[in-house]
Amino acid sequence: MEWAVLTSEDDWQQILIRSERQPVLLFKHSSRCSLSSIVKHRLDDFDWPSSTEGWFLDVIRYRSLSQQIARELNVIHESPQVLIIQAGACEWDEDHLEIHAHEVNSALLSFPVDGS
Repeated sequence: MEWAVLTSEDDWQQILIRSERQPVLLFKHSSRCSLSSIVKHRLDDFDWPSSTEGWFLDVIRYRSLSQQIARELNVIHESPQVLIIQAGACEWDEDHLEIHAHEVNSALLSFPVDGS
């Protein structure tokens, strides 16, 4: 999957809008954490469906944005962390070494997609 990089409030608002039509995957990654690197490799090596929309957030570089997202979605800030956002809400999350690409994909596929 080609990750879109989340770097701004505008990007975050775009994700929320897009999540009205389909679930959006957000991967919160710390470049200082070896566990986060392991999880990133797991996600990068998976054969994602072409319809998967994945966003990548560097929590070190964009810490305040990451904390804002945690507050707005009412989730505990973790890293690494995967969030599935549907209709502007976090509907599924996992963190640390509990993140497995096949489980994330199964969760993504369980959410409805607006065909319009």
